[in-house]
Amino acid sequence: MKLIIAIDGPAGTGKSSVARFVAQKLNYIYVDTGAIYRALALLVERENVDASDVKKILELISKLEISIEESQFRTVIKLDGQLVIDKDLRSEAISKLSSVVSQHPEIRKELLELQRNLALKSNSGAIFEGRDIGTVVFPKAPVKIYITANSETRAKRRFLELQNSHTQATYEEILEAIKLRDLRDKSRANAPMLEAHDAVVIDTSHMSLDQVINQTLEIINQALKNSNTGERPW
Repeated sequence: MKLIIAIDGPAGTGKSSVARFVAQKLNYIYVDTGAIYRALALLVERENVDASDVKKILELISKLEISIEESQFRTVIKLDGQLVIDKDLRSEAISKLSSVVSQHPEIRKELLELQRNLALKSNSGAIFEGRDIGTVVFPKAPVKIYITANSETRAKRRFLELQNSHTQATYEEILEAIKLRDLRDKSRANAPMLEAHDAVVIDTSHMSLDQVINQTLEIINQALKNSNTGERPW
């Protein structure tokens, strides 16, 4: 079993950028588990399925094709055989729908197995990034990091990101959406977003991306000295 690194935290903290850069630095696979949920939400939207219809959503999961591309150190997501464009997953509408869809315990259970199977297929180490990686998906991961930031900072970052992509949304709307999503993620009965008791917490509110990346690498390198890469992380 190759080394699994768990990086968790709410949206807009910079954890995706950090996980991606660190994975490249270490030549590890980068797995954005949030993209898996977003892809399912995209399917729900395209198929006009009600977000509360668990049975139909479970049927849609069979159309999700997730694979590891070792040469590019990343995961590839396809819907019905068609490659998913990252831009299609990043709209505010899909973000909101993904948060609603992920509330269902049955759906999280199905996607839990999918995520663990990805870890088994990886020939190299992997960084899994999401909201419940260190608490539910890989509770025995030797390295757990929880990246956070205050909601105002996260809203500003998201606002600038959407402006650059010419998406119309006000700062106030984004801030409200972030607070609502945090509430959903933290209060759901199944796999709520929590800091793992043994995770190292990094607050990025007043840090640059380079600073967060460097601190993350220090944490990982220190943990690697004492880790047992042969054990399953769950």
